[in-house]
Amino acid sequence: KYTIVFFASFLVALWSVGSEAASRAAEPIPPATELPDELFTLTTEVERATLKTGDLTELSTKKPLEKKEAISKTTTTEKPVVTTKTLYRLNAKSGTACILLRTDALVSFIYTTRLKEQITKDIYVPGNVETDGDCSEDTARLDLKWPNFNLRWYFEKTPGGERWFVDKIELIFDASSGKLEHLRNSDQKLTLSTPKSHSALLFVTPVGQAYTCLREVKIRLTTSKSDLIAEVLLRELEVQPFIFKSSNFGPEYRCPAPGQSTYRSETAPLIVGSILAAACLATVTGYSIFRYFKIKKVQYDTME
Repeated sequence: KYTIVFFASFLVALWSVGSEAASRAAEPIPPATELPDELFTLTTEVERATLKTGDLTELSTKKPLEKKEAISKTTTTEKPVVTTKTLYRLNAKSGTACILLRTDALVSFIYTTRLKEQITKDIYVPGNVETDGDCSEDTARLDLKWPNFNLRWYFEKTPGGERWFVDKIELIFDASSGKLEHLRNSDQKLTLSTPKSHSALLFVTPVGQAYTCLREVKIRLTTSKSDLIAEVLLRELEVQPFIFKSSNFGPEYRCPAPGQSTYRSETAPLIVGSILAAACLATVTGYSIFRYFKIKKVQYDTME
């Protein structure tokens, strides 16, 4: 009896729930409410503003790039000093240096050809020349020889041996070699030299010192057999003869200032020296005469 009642109550409850669910399902779903156009436009503008703000926020939060200064390293490479000077050396019999000559030498020939054209021909003195010469106590000679040419230097000491000088410079060359085109008298062996003069000496320097000249020195050579002229150009000249005790240049003796002659006049010293010599000779002669007559008088008095 109780079982039937319980089962009937369960069926009634189940029917009630089903009826309520069916009634809800049968109710129509209300349509969605559309937003007005003005509200939709406002919403769109808000979304765009939000998007822009987000973009700005994202950009502002990025870490700024750090600017690094480019460090440029400049490497300075020292350029080697290029020099064309050549050291020419003549040794004495003992093996030590007798004459040292260091310079950049050029010989410039000026002549008129057979066609009556004025020509200037430059020939450099090479570095690999053959050196020859002679060394003695008061005179010396240095030869710089290369094919068809010989540049010869003569050195001497002044009386008393306190100074040395260049007595003469000669250039001996074979004119038939064809080095000088259309040269007149080209079948000869010519010798050009500095003028021989006892009133002017070249490169007068104290013995033991090196004549040094940083400026260009020009020496003119001529010959009586031709109108050919040669100019020996010496750049950064260093020369010293009569060394013997060393193999290096001695202290520098600088050349005259620009505008002054390379030759040194010895006229005044020659005159002064001649006067002193004459005075000494007169003194000795007078004293000899005085002694002669005094001794003769003493002998005469003794005889009496």
